[in-house]
Amino acid sequence: MTEAAAAAANGSQQSANGAAGAGAGAAGGSNAGAQGTQANAGQQSTGDQGKQNGQGTAAAGTGAAAAATGTEQAYDLKAPAGFDAAALPKIAEVAKSYGLTPAAAQKLLDDTHARQVQAKADMDASLAKQKAEWHDAIKADKDYGGEKFAASLQRAQKVVGEVDAKVAPGIKQLLDDSGYGEHPAVVRLFNYLGQANREDSFAAGESNAAGEKPLETVLYPTK
Repeated sequence: MTEAAAAAANGSQQSANGAAGAGAGAAGGSNAGAQGTQANAGQQSTGDQGKQNGQGTAAAGTGAAAAATGTEQAYDLKAPAGFDAAALPKIAEVAKSYGLTPAAAQKLLDDTHARQVQAKADMDASLAKQKAEWHDAIKADKDYGGEKFAASLQRAQKVVGEVDAKVAPGIKQLLDDSGYGEHPAVVRLFNYLGQANREDSFAAGESNAAGEKPLETVLYPTK
């Protein structure tokens, strides 16, 4: 081989080695850069996680503080007119269990009581209307109404008083409270009992002061 050819071959080998070294350096640099990027990404992820954890802890603390504040709220409820104040502690306890604020609990109490008062007023008005209709019906009855109405009503009231005193204590109060004392069927029933009492007495020939036999013997005759 000539010296020129040897020199050329030697130069080519050196160039190849240089290129290989440059490639390795470039590859090393790329790997280093990638690792650096991954490290930065990891640090950023760690920072974000820490931030989220911190926010969660802060939120939990805020929630606990809110819960504590809610528990410590004073439910100084005021009884509406006509409402039993003795029930207020129980209402406050229920309101607290549902997480109501004192203002919301008071409004709920006021609104509910107002609706109950209105419902009772409506019921009373309806009963008064019904009693008036029953009164008019018995007043127009062919057997107990018309000219006989005053006597029929008096007889029924008398018998009711006797039944209440001797046979069924509380029946008079029940009829008055329910309004059924004005019901035509009830007026008829007690008139019938009163008439049967007198007729049985006369048939038996008894001569007591009222010309009547004891009412309990009419209601519960013995053989």
